[in-house]
Amino acid sequence: MERGYHIFFQLSSNGVPGTTDLLEKSRVIAQLPGMERGYHIFFQLMSNGIPGTVDRLLLKKDPSFYRFVKEGVYDVAGLDDGEEFRATDEAFDILNFAADEKENIYKMCAAILWFGNSRFAQRGEQGELESIEEMQKVGRLFGIDADEFGNAICKPRVKVGAEFVTKGQTADQCMNAVGALSKSVYDRVFRFIVQKCNQTLETDKERAYFIGVLDIAGFEIFELNSFEQLCINYTNEKLQQFFNHHMFVQEQEEYKQEQIEWEFVDFGMDLQACLDLIEKKMGILSMLEEECVMPKASDKTYLDKMNGQHLGKNPKYGKPKPSKKKYEAHFELGHYAGPVGYNVTAWLEKNKDPVNETAVKVFKASKNALLSHIWSDYLTAEEQAEQKGGKKKKGGSFMTVSAVHREQLDHLMHTLHETYPHFVRCIIPNEVKTGGIIDGPLVYNQLTCNGVLEGIRICQKGFPNKQIFSDLVERYRILAASVFADGTFIEGKEASRLLLEATGLPKASYGIGLTKVFFKAGTLAKLEELREDKINATITGIQSVIRGRKQRQIFEKLYAGRQACDIIQRNIRSFFKLRHDGWYKMYGAIKPQLTGAKAEEMLEVKTKELEEASKALETKRKQRDVLEKQINDILAEKEDIQNLLSSEGSVVREAAEERVRILGKEFNELQSEHKELEEHWEDISESSKTLQIGRDRAQAEVDKMKKKIEDLEQKLSEHEKSKQGEEESLREKEDVVANNQDKIAHLLKEKKRLEELNAQTLDDLAAEEEKASQLSKLKIRLEQTLDDLEDDLAHERRIVMEVEKVKLRVTNDLQRVLDDIQETENLKMELEEKFKKKEFELSAAHSATEDESGQATVLTKKFKEMQRIISELEDDMEVERSARVKAERARADLQRELDDVEGKLEETSGLSQNEADKNKRREQDLLKIRRDLEETLATQDAEVSLLRKKHSDVLAEMSDQLDDLQKGKNKAEKDRDSLRREAEDLNITFEALSKQKLQLEKANKHLESTFISVTVKIEEHTHIISELQSFKTRLTAENAELTRRLEESESTVNALRRNESILKSQVEEAKRALDEEIKAKNNTMAQLRSVQAELLRFQEAIEEEQESRAGMQRELSKLNAEVLMWKNKYESEVSGKMEESEEIKRKMALRLAEAEEALDAANARCLSLDKTRMRLAAEVEDFHVEVEKAHTLASQLEKKQTLVDRQIVEWKTKSEELSITLERSQVESRTHQAEMLKLRSMIEEISEAIEIQRKESRVLHRT
Repeated sequence: MERGYHIFFQLSSNGVPGTTDLLEKSRVIAQLPGMERGYHIFFQLMSNGIPGTVDRLLLKKDPSFYRFVKEGVYDVAGLDDGEEFRATDEAFDILNFAADEKENIYKMCAAILWFGNSRFAQRGEQGELESIEEMQKVGRLFGIDADEFGNAICKPRVKVGAEFVTKGQTADQCMNAVGALSKSVYDRVFRFIVQKCNQTLETDKERAYFIGVLDIAGFEIFELNSFEQLCINYTNEKLQQFFNHHMFVQEQEEYKQEQIEWEFVDFGMDLQACLDLIEKKMGILSMLEEECVMPKASDKTYLDKMNGQHLGKNPKYGKPKPSKKKYEAHFELGHYAGPVGYNVTAWLEKNKDPVNETAVKVFKASKNALLSHIWSDYLTAEEQAEQKGGKKKKGGSFMTVSAVHREQLDHLMHTLHETYPHFVRCIIPNEVKTGGIIDGPLVYNQLTCNGVLEGIRICQKGFPNKQIFSDLVERYRILAASVFADGTFIEGKEASRLLLEATGLPKASYGIGLTKVFFKAGTLAKLEELREDKINATITGIQSVIRGRKQRQIFEKLYAGRQACDIIQRNIRSFFKLRHDGWYKMYGAIKPQLTGAKAEEMLEVKTKELEEASKALETKRKQRDVLEKQINDILAEKEDIQNLLSSEGSVVREAAEERVRILGKEFNELQSEHKELEEHWEDISESSKTLQIGRDRAQAEVDKMKKKIEDLEQKLSEHEKSKQGEEESLREKEDVVANNQDKIAHLLKEKKRLEELNAQTLDDLAAEEEKASQLSKLKIRLEQTLDDLEDDLAHERRIVMEVEKVKLRVTNDLQRVLDDIQETENLKMELEEKFKKKEFELSAAHSATEDESGQATVLTKKFKEMQRIISELEDDMEVERSARVKAERARADLQRELDDVEGKLEETSGLSQNEADKNKRREQDLLKIRRDLEETLATQDAEVSLLRKKHSDVLAEMSDQLDDLQKGKNKAEKDRDSLRREAEDLNITFEALSKQKLQLEKANKHLESTFISVTVKIEEHTHIISELQSFKTRLTAENAELTRRLEESESTVNALRRNESILKSQVEEAKRALDEEIKAKNNTMAQLRSVQAELLRFQEAIEEEQESRAGMQRELSKLNAEVLMWKNKYESEVSGKMEESEEIKRKMALRLAEAEEALDAANARCLSLDKTRMRLAAEVEDFHVEVEKAHTLASQLEKKQTLVDRQIVEWKTKSEELSITLERSQVESRTHQAEMLKLRSMIEEISEAIEIQRKESRVLHRT
């Protein structure tokens, strides 16, 4: 019944037995259209995965042929039913199912499919089979008599009193019986399979572990919610309550362990009210079970009882609002996922789930061993009656569906409470089974029905986020840098408290436990935001410092360059001033002689600087040694700390990590200082090199010749080295050039190919551009012409606008006068009509008042008469009440008598037939009395309620009429007075308007004459303008149409070219595939011929063996005849030849044994050859099938080839047609050009006409 299932497996090294609960039997006969699939075994059988299955089980391969599975999904992506069927069959073998058991399971599944196709027609009050064909196949598969089974469905035997009689069923009842039997057969087969699996895997040893898998889709809220949806939603309520209790009790237990301030909340109680309404005494299910055993109970009586018991009393039970939906909802339940409206149609029938016991009796007598076995524990009512002595057992159908479902659900909940469950929520993103698509309403509905949204709501009441102390401090310590700035170790809990206080978060948003910090919903996100803001600010500060330093360095370089430029400029100016000075010339002449002395001075200075730098370098080296020693000490200390960390707890670890970080910072600072010292050392080394160079130069001045020789030798050696390096680099470059040349050659070929392709494309493009340019020129000429026309038209419009202004002014004046006149006339007529109407209403009100006074008198009399009738009816009702009480007492007495009679009938079941007939008559009389009494009471109640309703309606109607009459009278009097005043005012207004009318009529005549003359001129100008505008519009439309046609032609040609290339490639692929298939076909035919030849050889060998076997048999018969002959001869001869006879007899026996051995060998060989022949025949059959497949594939490819050829021809035809269309368009374009010339001449004529019109307009303006 449940749309989901629970499978239970126990795990151990000794076996894996299983059980099943909540089997979804309803899916056997019905599925949600387009969403669900029937059970896989039906589709596996129809797939014919094991050859011969379909024929053996009398099935068809089309699932749509069978009513029980046609509504659901046929194919599932990625699921091969044939392969799955072979796996199912193999699984049966592995689990030690006997061959006949496996075959019987398949037969019963196939029989269910055919059973669902049974059709019944209504013949009067009796349902009969429309066709016997389906029932015959069902009987053959079930191993029962089809006619007997059909009669059992249409005319079952039922118990009436103490006897069993045949009862006719309607067509609908027969169809219900078919569905119930099909579900029961499938359920019992399924349970037999589970039992057989457990039997195979059974062990006597104790099992302690198991896995349970519960697959359920969640709450179901459809347009039509019936009994199945109630059971499903009841199960979901139970599971959701368990989920809430389990998940949030665990969460609260953790709060308790961590000593967080928290008041325990039982989240599972939210669903208890709905569960009590469903399962408790006088609840929905208990009342349903009670109605199922009551006589004359129906769905309506069940609904009335529920409404009387719960409507308005239980907040979870309600009456749905009227709606325009296809299916009516009779009552509404407030489930966890929302309110659900249920329709109670056929609930009693579904809950009883009656099984046709006559059909069950046929099943139990079946030749199918499995079918009779699975129904052997079911006791029909007839079998119970036949049992003698002892307590009678209840039949298998005694328990209702709701009771069975509730029992299984209680067992499941008990199991869940005893285990540790894990929950997996599966969400379907869309119904089209496509990636990357989210159907928002569908997902939201699933989250609501699964309780995920409610779970999130409950989580937000607690602390959904939590972090251990060390992780929190490590990640968010940047938010409280001042707390951790001095590097002092702080214990994790205290550090977390200080950090959170520094952030300024409210204390109610978090809780600090023993090992973790718990956060309310959204608090951790706020911490992340604060951390990101702090990091962004820190990085921005660092970047600003770096940018400032870089800019200052750039400025210093620029400033130094500026100073150098100033010095150079100053020296150059000084040089230009001094170059002609005598003293400077003399200084230049004697300067070389002063170089030696100056060089010695420089050498002394540089030597001193070198010594100072060497001393500084030595000092720095000593400092570096000290620092290196410190670094080694720090590294050793770090290693000791790491060793200490591995041996001590988390507190020491945190302190050590803090110490390591501090030392790491110091180490980094020392490294930076060391790097600066190295850079300083490099600077000193460079300055030392500079000094050394100066010293060498000075020494070179002292010993020029020696220096020159050394320089020349050094340059020579350097030249040799550079020459070798250049030669090597030259060889490398030559290799690179060779590779590049190969690449260039390849690229040139590719370039040439692309250039050719580009040239062809450019030619096509040039042709199209030439066409486009021609059309563009034509378009430009047309636009110029239209511009000229528009200028002329604008001038004419200005003239017309001036005329229009005059016309509008005159028209407005005239219209205003006419409106005033018309309003005066209308006002006069309205006032006259109002006056007449009010006079008529006044007279009508007088007459109505008089009539209503008379009606009031009549109604008063009626009211008194009704009161008298009501008093009489109340007296009658009192009499009827007393009669009803007496009838109730009589019914109770009769009920007691009936109970006594039924008890006596139970005790005296062995009495005569006459006593049974008397009891039947008594029961019929009693039933008749009950019916008459109930009808009398119902009639009296209806009459009383009808009279009361009539009385109340009459009273309400009379009071309403009196109120309306009084209101109408008052209103008529007020209207009469107001009408009199309005009539006097209207007379005065009418006289004034009459005078004004005469004046306006005179002015109107003058304006009409002026208006007529102006209107004639305006119409002439308007006609000319409309002609010009229509001409312009026509030209524009023709131009646009030509442009559109040209663009369409170009796009069509391009599309045809692309399609042609695509089709060519498809044709080539099809040809290649066809060639491959032909090759495969030839290979298969060759293999087939070789197999056929081998088969012929085997057949010849078999025939030879058969001939030799026949010869041996003939020889054996001869030997037997000889034995008989010799035996007779021996008996007739004397005893003297006994020894010779015995010798011959032994020889004959030996020959006979040899002949029998040869015969046995021949028989064995014949059997072997028969097996070989059968195997080869099967292989030949397989080859025939493959050849047929190859033929089919070849024919399909040929059809595809023909289709592709036909498409190519069609595309070529379309291409030619489009070419013709393009040529026609070009011809039409030339025709339009000719028409444009004609239009130009027409435009010139129109221009002349416009000029004439202008002159006439000027004349009109002057006049």
